[in-house]
Amino acid sequence: MSYNNPCDIIIGEFGTIFGPTIMAILYNPPFNLNQLMGIRQNHGHIPRPANAFFLLKNALMLAAHQVNIRRSMTDICKIASLIWLQGDKRLKATYSALSDEAKELHRELFPGK
Repeated sequence: MSYNNPCDIIIGEFGTIFGPTIMAILYNPPFNLNQLMGIRQNHGHIPRPANAFFLLKNALMLAAHQVNIRRSMTDICKIASLIWLQGDKRLKATYSALSDEAKELHRELFPGK
């Protein structure tokens, strides 16, 4: 089976139609960086800064929840991986820029670390 876009992958592999709404959210994520980074209070533990793929995966999870689609984290990770592998330069540039912002936020939250 050949896929023309990430929506086809999601439909073909997972049977849940995320469709263009989810993809539109992924291309223009309305979530703030704290939501995408999953920042929590965990005293004594300094998390690594989030990379572009991690931010995309979290945006997919948040977008799915926003439209009342519930999937396991395993499915979300697999779907995110397929979207990332077939994503165009614009999608990857969006999350690379967010990753740069996440690194800067990480430096502010954890100076010297």
